[in-house]
Amino acid sequence: MNHLVAAIATMPNLSVLDLSCNQITHEGLKVLSESLESQSGGGMEGDSATRNDRSLKMLEVLDLSYNSLSDSCTIYLAGIIKHAPLLSTLKLTSCDLTLRFFQLHRRHLQEALKGSSHLHTLVISHNALGPTGVELLLKSLSHDTMTSLDLSSTMPSSNITNLTKHLTTYVSQVGCTLKHLKLDSCFLTNEDIMDITSCFPTNKSLSSLHLSANCKISNYGVQCLLETLHQHGMSLDELDLCGCSLTSPLDTQFLTAFSSKESGQLPVKSFHFSTIGLDESDTERLLELWKDHYQSHAVCFRYGVICHLDRKDVQ
Repeated sequence: MNHLVAAIATMPNLSVLDLSCNQITHEGLKVLSESLESQSGGGMEGDSATRNDRSLKMLEVLDLSYNSLSDSCTIYLAGIIKHAPLLSTLKLTSCDLTLRFFQLHRRHLQEALKGSSHLHTLVISHNALGPTGVELLLKSLSHDTMTSLDLSSTMPSSNITNLTKHLTTYVSQVGCTLKHLKLDSCFLTNEDIMDITSCFPTNKSLSSLHLSANCKISNYGVQCLLETLHQHGMSLDELDLCGCSLTSPLDTQFLTAFSSKESGQLPVKSFHFSTIGLDESDTERLLELWKDHYQSHAVCFRYGVICHLDRKDVQ
């Protein structure tokens, strides 16, 4: 890590730093954080301090995914974020983070995240945060700058409470700019879908919603989601339901909800789902409804039990 820190000091224009899969621990982040703090002027004066204070000043993307950083990295990560004023994307997939990550040195982390005015994309998937961890995370994020949030596989078990309520509280804030939300494999149910849709009347910025691998979301939950989108005029461009429990027979209410949304002024432009619980006739009905709406612009792909319905870009 010392060699990396030395190299970073020689690259003042560094904009992307990908350190994923490098067996870095919290000790490695400590070395980098302390080096940045030292270079920022501690113990130095004049031109020397100015020259050494350029590390990470142009950094826009930091990827620390698949490193066992653990909950002990909180204060060091906060220090690194503070020294990257242009940071826009932070990736922390599978870093062995839990609820304690937000409890240890919480104030420092919150100050760093809220003070990062350019941060608009956060990927923190595949960490066992639990609903309380997600709650503390959302309280640490600026709702008026964050546009993309990946919380996939952050629930350690199916025994969860209030996850979607914490999300709706965040998304319902006036001026919330969140556009892309990933909640894949979070043990969500139809009731959770009801919570998510409750924020639609007050926030219409969401354009992409990923709910794949939530097997307790059934026809009814998807139907309610489509109906609410249509009723409140939301332009959700992408909806991923792969691994959810769509099952035959698809009744008239479900097909009407799907058809109404697609024939409206703001249709879903990319719809992904699993066919494992559907018979061939129901799958073909959905494909035909899609083709009827988009005509020559309709794109339909089937990969085994996965079906992708998309729209060609209109020139």
